[in-house]
Amino acid sequence: MLFHVPSEKAYTINSDVKRLQTVKPLVEVAYEQALAGKVWEALSLNGLIYSSAQGFDPEIAIDALAAGAVAAGLCGKGPAVTAVTQKDKVDSVKAALQKHGGEVLTAKLNNEKAKVL
Repeated sequence: MLFHVPSEKAYTINSDVKRLQTVKPLVEVAYEQALAGKVWEALSLNGLIYSSAQGFDPEIAIDALAAGAVAAGLCGKGPAVTAVTQKDKVDSVKAALQKHGGEVLTAKLNNEKAKVL
């Protein structure tokens, strides 16, 4: 899993709520995809919808997908982008993300249940 973190920040208070409400029907499609088990498609669709609606560059996620990412889209409220990759595609996806400047971070999925220590 890779994260593209641009140098600029975005703050929730600056979000255009009315603009975000206009994409609600599309977000519901992504939600239905997730419920149907198509989580990677849902992640990508949801991320691209919100990137476009908030004025973030959707090309970052599209470039990651074109480089072989299983899924890519806005991370949280943005502007960071998450790209989920298989091990053999990490280098090509990372190179695609690096073309957009900013920092690229690498992480591993944690499939363990949360526990209290």
